[in-house]
Amino acid sequence: MNMNGFLKMVGTHVKAELRTNVLGAAVFNLIIPPLFILAVGKWVDRTVIEELATTIGSYMIMSMTAGLAALIIIQLSSEMMMERSSGVLLRARSLPHGPLAWSIGKSISVAIIVLMMQVVVLVGGLIFFTWTQMSAGTILLVIVVMVLSLAAHAPIGLIVGSISRGVYSNVIVVLGVLAVFATSGIAFPIDILPRWIQVIQMALPTFWSGHLVRSVILPAESGAAEVMGSFQPALAVSVLAVWTVVGFVVAAFLVKRFFRHESIGAMQKMQASLRSQLGA
Repeated sequence: MNMNGFLKMVGTHVKAELRTNVLGAAVFNLIIPPLFILAVGKWVDRTVIEELATTIGSYMIMSMTAGLAALIIIQLSSEMMMERSSGVLLRARSLPHGPLAWSIGKSISVAIIVLMMQVVVLVGGLIFFTWTQMSAGTILLVIVVMVLSLAAHAPIGLIVGSISRGVYSNVIVVLGVLAVFATSGIAFPIDILPRWIQVIQMALPTFWSGHLVRSVILPAESGAAEVMGSFQPALAVSVLAVWTVVGFVVAAFLVKRFFRHESIGAMQKMQASLRSQLGA
């Protein structure tokens, strides 16, 4: 493999993606959702969580700074479906190491886009909410947690994108991610949920992303309100690292198999299926 040529191919893909999503009116897609989240957080900010010595709004916003990384699953899965139907993936398959370059480039570009949204939430949290523990070092740690969370969620997006094949399956993916997101402890402590939901969430990266960022921002004594009874940052990092490593290994296998089945016939069948599902 010509590494310079490969990296150039990845870089070109990332630049093209970012140019499309950051320049012009598309930038509002990066700003409006975080502003909506901040508005909701401010609206519920009156309610105090006694055990955490903070408000539900502050809890939600600080958790969102990392937990918002779950959106990368929806974004990657949706873009894989659309680019499969438009022939982008077929063209990528025809290039030397094209599938690998596409997968890496797409993961990086989508991760940067979601990270921008997370940064907007973080900046809004610093401006509109009272986070007494914040310092330059703490902010840097929060950003590190954001990146680690994105790395843990990105392979899931590639995996479900490789499995889902149409509009209906993609809708199921979106609803599934939203259900996991809503019950992950990002918006409110999960100790009010049934135990079986808590057990499932404690195996997933979204819960641990929120837990880890709270352990960075909140004082140690606030960890008593967590499901485990205390903050467990080392365990959180370990879980996210496992999801990252194992996830990308599985994703590499599935994406390779996914591209192997790409053909003109498959693309045309996908286009016909989309038209049928959309009622066109």
